[in-house]
Amino acid sequence: RKRASDSIAIATLLLDDNAVALETEGDSFPSWSVLKQYCINAINSGDVERIEIRCARYPGSDKLVRRVLRKAARALIREDDSGIEMVIDSGNDSKMDQLRSQLLEAREHGKEQLAIALQFRIEERKILVSVANSREIPHDDNRLDQSMMHLRSNETELDESILEFKAFVETFGLPVNKIEPKVVGNGIRIGAFATEFLNVGDAYISLPPTAVIGVDTALAHASKTSPDLEFLLRQYSKQQRDGFNVLLLFLLHERFVLGKKSVW
Repeated sequence: RKRASDSIAIATLLLDDNAVALETEGDSFPSWSVLKQYCINAINSGDVERIEIRCARYPGSDKLVRRVLRKAARALIREDDSGIEMVIDSGNDSKMDQLRSQLLEAREHGKEQLAIALQFRIEERKILVSVANSREIPHDDNRLDQSMMHLRSNETELDESILEFKAFVETFGLPVNKIEPKVVGNGIRIGAFATEFLNVGDAYISLPPTAVIGVDTALAHASKTSPDLEFLLRQYSKQQRDGFNVLLLFLLHERFVLGKKSVW
């Protein structure tokens, strides 16, 4: 969707108290008032990604945007002539016929500027009639809106990731660990939370060298998983003091070769 339709979706959600409640979209969707509160909370958070999802891409927003555009197109046609119902229902557009007749007459008399203006009005009217005459795109009642599916699946994935991460951290037996990860931002991302009261200057986590990916740990792990990788890493470690290529190659190997089998 483009910014214009996003603006319509936001304005409709926040300003149109007469908008049809979204319960009609299916029982899986939150109520209109709940969606509105989600949007307000997102705005107060200042999180751009969260605002976009909650205020512009909420369940049913596509349908509401089409409805607003259709209503606006009909209003513009109604301003131009009073035969909108005939145009919409029967497809007979006397106004369009009139404009085309005027266009032919302008061209016959060499009135090019008038002809251009009339051609513009004809094309404009074609668009308005097309939008005004558009029908609702049918929705699958058994399908959640894509934005909600994204949020819910993302939250589930984050919960699973947190459990895996906690189990991973426990293997290090950290001497100090006073924080834990939790899902925040209505299921959008992970944040760190203190597990007990902390004073300014308190250490909230202590990581031994073995718990951090560095040149030494990369070489140690590579020696256990891939002798060929270890050989390459040692060659790179001799060429560079900062170990950048060592870490880069090791991370690529862990991510794309070992994948979920990696201890990291």
